Amino acid sequence: MEILERLNKQKAVFAVVLVMLAFTTYRIATNVLKKRALPAHPTAGQVELRKADEKLSAEIEPKGFGKFWRFGPRNPFQPPKASVEAVGYFTITERNGFFVVRGLYDCKSDGPVDRIELEYPRKWVAAAGNDAIKLHKAPSARGRSVSEAVFKELQEGGFEVHLTFTLYTKWLNRAEFPKIAVKGAASEKGHIGVRSTRDYYLKPSPGQGLSKVSRPPSRLRKADVAYRYSSHPYKLTLEMRKKRTTVTTRPPTRPPTRPPIRPPTRPPTRPPTRPPVRPPNAGGGNAQGAFEVPFTFKAMIAVPKRFIILENKETGKLTRCAVGDTVNDLTIVEIYSTSVLIEDEQGNRYELIDPLRQKYD
Repeated sequence: MEILERLNKQKAVFAVVLVMLAFTTYRIATNVLKKRALPAHPTAGQVELRKADEKLSAEIEPKGFGKFWRFGPRNPFQPPKASVEAVGYFTITERNGFFVVRGLYDCKSDGPVDRIELEYPRKWVAAAGNDAIKLHKAPSARGRSVSEAVFKELQEGGFEVHLTFTLYTKWLNRAEFPKIAVKGAASEKGHIGVRSTRDYYLKPSPGQGLSKVSRPPSRLRKADVAYRYSSHPYKLTLEMRKKRTTVTTRPPTRPPTRPPIRPPTRPPTRPPTRPPVRPPNAGGGNAQGAFEVPFTFKAMIAVPKRFIILENKETGKLTRCAVGDTVNDLTIVEIYSTSVLIEDEQGNRYELIDPLRQKYD
């Protein structure tokens, strides 16, 4: 407070502005230095890096300005990059009428790597083959596109980069294999496979820089033909042809003849013999030894169940009978619409006719 009292108004304003300027400069310099790409210091978020231990944390987050000076006095703010050797395995095929290239780069580095730059023709569209990387567009020129494949985790030693390239020009009969390259790689070589589909045939025409291999590598086991390149540039032209569908017909063949199946012969069966039905003698003048029924057929009831009404000749008593009932040692065997069949104890059967029918007959 005593120092501020000694200063006049102009000096106090100058001191405050100087402090604010120094603080602003410090904040800007800190943000700029944090965004610098260092070995083992990717620009991806810290949540994606998943720091494993204190050593890796110390590599990812520099604590002071001395971290930059240890890379050499010539360019302290640009650390040396790790050397990467890439071996490519890519197969071109057809999908929904488009040319599609799928494959990977098998890389080896002598230091920590957080990203690699891929260079390919501008007509092709690149996409990540899995969730291990994220592709970001970078400035490009001369008809070439550049994408940065940023790893979610820091890579060192051997690692793979899975990629997919698509040429979105439908029903294009002729195309050239895209010249894919790892920008800034110490060395690059690889294999290219060609695979036809069920509906389309891809005819390759190899050019400079390619040599055909008799047996495709294991990573290109589904390819119909494979080529090897040792360096850039190389050229491979492909022609897409639709396969012709051929229908083969076979002459009709007769089924094998089988002997006719005859039903088994069975001996004729005779119907069961029934005792003859004798008409009852209901009159008074019976022959000697003839059987006389002790009742007469009076009426028939069909609802709800078929019954008959019999009248005793001696007493005049009426009896309602159904099939199976026994009256005076006579069993009711069957009741028809106009008659009834009865059977005695000896098995003799007799038919009593409806009195109306008997009357009119």
